[in-house]
Amino acid sequence: MAEPVYRRVVIKLSGEYLAGEQRSGIDQSTVDRLAGELIAAQKLGTEVAVVVGGGNLVRGLEVSLRGVSRPTGDTMGMLATVMNCLALEAAIERKGALARTLSAFVMPEISELFTRSATHKYLAEGRIVLLGGGTGNPFFTTDTTYCGRRKSGRKRCSRRPMSTASTALIPKKTRPPSDLTA
Repeated sequence: MAEPVYRRVVIKLSGEYLAGEQRSGIDQSTVDRLAGELIAAQKLGTEVAVVVGGGNLVRGLEVSLRGVSRPTGDTMGMLATVMNCLALEAAIERKGALARTLSAFVMPEISELFTRSATHKYLAEGRIVLLGGGTGNPFFTTDTTYCGRRKSGRKRCSRRPMSTASTALIPKKTRPPSDLTA
């Protein structure tokens, strides 16, 4: 097995990506394919955490332009990110891997609250950690969350363009063929 370039990665996954060819919603074949890519990266020995967006279901700013207050619209968007995390978590677990959704919101029946220590614990247990709920504050995007969660792991936040999760996770020389890579 090839040695991974990174021991731990945090990926920012756009919610729109989960819609596949659809305009919105969740395309199950896309989610299943992405789950397989994340599992493949993890099997290389990389700890994987994913900040998941919610734009395929709700965009807070767009909702607020239609009459809902901006904080309420953003909260709806943050809840959409948790829904996407749950869909991805289910797909990962159907494939036989372990995953855990952590949220910026207290929702004990649905997901555990994000803490740095919980994240590190689940990564050390070999789980793929899915981070939903954004920062838990209105007026911030999941891109902001990506940088914040990266910094909680004491790494520099780098926003280089990525076409998919697989290009960020797997070194070129060991990257499996996939229709996800551009």
